[in-house]
Amino acid sequence: MKKYIFIIIVLSLTIIPTSCNRWLDVTPPSQVREEKQFNSADGFQQALIGCYIGMTDDVLYGKALTWSTIELMAGQFEGLQPLTSNDYNISQFNYKTTNALNYIDGIWAKAYNVISNANNALKFIELNRTVLDEINYKLIKGELLAIRAYMHLDLLRLYGNGNLANRTDLDSKQTIPYVTELKKEMTAQRSYKETFELLINDLKEAITLLEEDPVTRLRPET
Repeated sequence: MKKYIFIIIVLSLTIIPTSCNRWLDVTPPSQVREEKQFNSADGFQQALIGCYIGMTDDVLYGKALTWSTIELMAGQFEGLQPLTSNDYNISQFNYKTTNALNYIDGIWAKAYNVISNANNALKFIELNRTVLDEINYKLIKGELLAIRAYMHLDLLRLYGNGNLANRTDLDSKQTIPYVTELKKEMTAQRSYKETFELLINDLKEAITLLEEDPVTRLRPET
């Protein structure tokens, strides 16, 4: 009996290091998915389409930021009755109600989710540039940068201060975080001036990259 116990212990000791090494070498599933996602032009195109699909969510341009919440805030539905209690609260600027907060928080979260997806694709488009031809590289990166700028601009106008043309504190007053990379740490808030500089830089680079876009044809025909 002791002989068998000894054999089992010896076998266990030989198996455990191998098992531990295999366990330590396991690649996180998210990393595997990303590496597989961005190893082809199709993967980058799908990521770009995913950003556009995210923008069609009800809390963004599928509803709230086109014909619903944003229009109620602007008083466009005034006089149209009956309004639901949620619609009425938003139209009366009662933003502390539960339903109003759900929309306010939902818009913020979903917008930054789209920005995160764009930033993730922008990271890999530089790491895996060799899987893209020059045209696809320019078009996909240009659109991703434009999406990032567009989402930040709408967040800025919704959650930032108004009357910017007449403000004197744009160099010092902080506004929404302008997120340019996907990371665990929170992005620090910047001044309005710095934020507009980042936004304009993204737009300028996007315009340059999209000069040969077959849809917009920004470059004049020669």
